[in-house]
Amino acid sequence: MNAQLKVRLLNGELNGREVRLPAGDFTLGEQGCDVLLPLQKGEILILKVAENQVFMQAPGRVWVNGRVFDVKNALPLHQVIEASGVMMVLGEHNDTLSGISIPSSSGRGSLLLLSGCALLLLLVVSIGLFWLSGHHKVDESDQPTGIESQLAHQLQLLKLKDIKSSWQPDGSVQLSGYCLSSEAMRRLQNFLTMNAVVYRNELVCDDHLIVSVSDVLRQYGYQDAEVSEGNQPGRVTIHGTIQAGPQWKKVQDVLTAMPGLQGWNVINHDGELLQLLVGKLRSSGLLGYLSLTQNKKNIVISGQLSGEQQQKLNNILTVVHQEQPDFLPIVYQNIPASDQSKQLLPAEIVSYGGNQESAFMELANGLRLQQGTILPNGYKVIFLSAHGIQLMRGNNLVHIPLDF
Repeated sequence: MNAQLKVRLLNGELNGREVRLPAGDFTLGEQGCDVLLPLQKGEILILKVAENQVFMQAPGRVWVNGRVFDVKNALPLHQVIEASGVMMVLGEHNDTLSGISIPSSSGRGSLLLLSGCALLLLLVVSIGLFWLSGHHKVDESDQPTGIESQLAHQLQLLKLKDIKSSWQPDGSVQLSGYCLSSEAMRRLQNFLTMNAVVYRNELVCDDHLIVSVSDVLRQYGYQDAEVSEGNQPGRVTIHGTIQAGPQWKKVQDVLTAMPGLQGWNVINHDGELLQLLVGKLRSSGLLGYLSLTQNKKNIVISGQLSGEQQQKLNNILTVVHQEQPDFLPIVYQNIPASDQSKQLLPAEIVSYGGNQESAFMELANGLRLQQGTILPNGYKVIFLSAHGIQLMRGNNLVHIPLDF
């Protein structure tokens, strides 16, 4: 049965994301839920979909347009629903929900107004009694710390320096900004819940951004791509074999529209980075002494060099990082370079031939290697010349220096 209803999230890191609702239970939260969201105290929201109606099972109160809602009834369409800090709206699959905005919490505002009046009356009576007792000054140091100060202290304690808190006229607080770990955010939510503070969650956590970006890459066929934290909050680094084209353009469009994602950097494992480094090492005369291995985290250079050669290598690495600020970290090991051709190739290389457009290598067992050849061990030849051969498997890339 095709889904006839959908849900659009209105806050948090998935703000603006729409998801079709299949028949049955649809979950929001962690621990293998259909939509990954960090809710307070590890809570889970369940949308029960049946016969074009949706019921909600929630651990706390459910609000619709700012008023408490009876969960025994089906949730209304085109109305703002809030539970466990998550705001959403339901609609039919062809409805346009982007124009629905979050209303003011009128029900909560009334409740806060009544509470404020009662508190004011109690304060007036207390001041009168205090005056009658002959005390005319209040020692401010004896006053309890306000919830605003406690929240600021919690943000420092949890090292959430990139999170901003904005207190609203109705007494609620809006949280916005970035965090590295959703675990710290969950602890902050628990603190607010324990202190009966209503909050709106506009936070974006890098670990959840990584999951969201990874899901997009897999959906568009980039199964081997890996995602890690970027150099700034809200940015990610994508590692993989990626080429410009219509397919990648679709991914770019989705990532550009992803709420909370400030940008991304692609580290392409098609050998471009390594070839840039190899070219500089060749022109300096160092390539024949070194072997290179690239993975998703760094490039490892191995080979014994003299002091003068090491200084030349250091100068090259400095220039590379100046020209390419996003270049992978480079690790140099002053140890003998191992002959990786014996480990990775099925037989010894006996000859090199062809031209720049169609170069090839002959192995002792008769196998001819060209760009694109896949070896029995799964490594693929992505580049070869008279000076070396580059092999790639998954996110690992190896350069083997040669001298023909």
